[in-house]
Amino acid sequence: MEDGTFAGDTLPNFSDLFIGYEARIQATFDRIVAASSANLPPKLDFTEEHSSMLFKCKPSEASVTADWHGIASLWAMSQGVGRLCAAMFNARRSGQARLDFVEGSEAELGFHFIHEARALARPRGHRWNTYFPKPDLQSDRLVAGDVFFFRAIEWILAHEVGHIASGHNDRAWTAQQSRDEEREADRFATCYVIGGLAADLGRQPGEKPSQDEIELERRAIAAGLGLVWVAIYEDTRTQDTEMYPAVAARIDDAMAGFGLADDSAALEILSDFIKAWIDPEGKWPVAPPSDATARSAMDEACARLYDHAREARQ
Repeated sequence: MEDGTFAGDTLPNFSDLFIGYEARIQATFDRIVAASSANLPPKLDFTEEHSSMLFKCKPSEASVTADWHGIASLWAMSQGVGRLCAAMFNARRSGQARLDFVEGSEAELGFHFIHEARALARPRGHRWNTYFPKPDLQSDRLVAGDVFFFRAIEWILAHEVGHIASGHNDRAWTAQQSRDEEREADRFATCYVIGGLAADLGRQPGEKPSQDEIELERRAIAAGLGLVWVAIYEDTRTQDTEMYPAVAARIDDAMAGFGLADDSAALEILSDFIKAWIDPEGKWPVAPPSDATARSAMDEACARLYDHAREARQ
């Protein structure tokens, strides 16, 4: 095999394809467990069954299961973010209302990665498409996407550990209980990711943030991307959404928990990616300069995401 190719017609299982990633995912999980208050330390299992829930936990057994199809889907989404965020940043700064892809560019590949993420999350099996570069922790071409991937999976795993640490049952009795427990697990994951960091409330818009605030921004991207992946995953499913809070509301709650500044880079990156996913060729409203903040862009993106999810279920 050469980089980005496979020998003959043989495609490896996802567990083999991502073999170099397992140890780092396990180490991430171990850090979350060490910081949790669970009575029985949770364990992480990997599976390739392509189960109905690609990341799930069983509190009664203190176990979290990660399906390799879910890992592959999250990785593909993260690679899309890694390629699209720079292109969208430049498009925004040049006053473009939409992003036009140059054939063969990394930005175009990032857009195709979004569709691959959806395909990998669908209930029916999907094999790896060799159009895309294969996972490789040593590849300079994949480094930005890998950074997003490991941060996003950290929040997702913390969410699952949150169910266990909060003493939830394996199955909620009612839809309201289920929604409440999902919100509680979200808060656990967000608080874990935040740690003791906080935005500098005295910093003026446009001033350079402190290193602590920059790190807080990175952690906010982790939570936001984890939840954006949940939205992509739910887009492929037909399960009863009454059991889960609306993802747009969950993203909004998580970002509120971070207390980010109006000029937050995390809010800008997340809002841009939501736009690239749900309406990549549409023209999004351009706010007047006085109102054109990252926060207003995120509010618009969450509103569009809410409408997108509602329309998809009708």
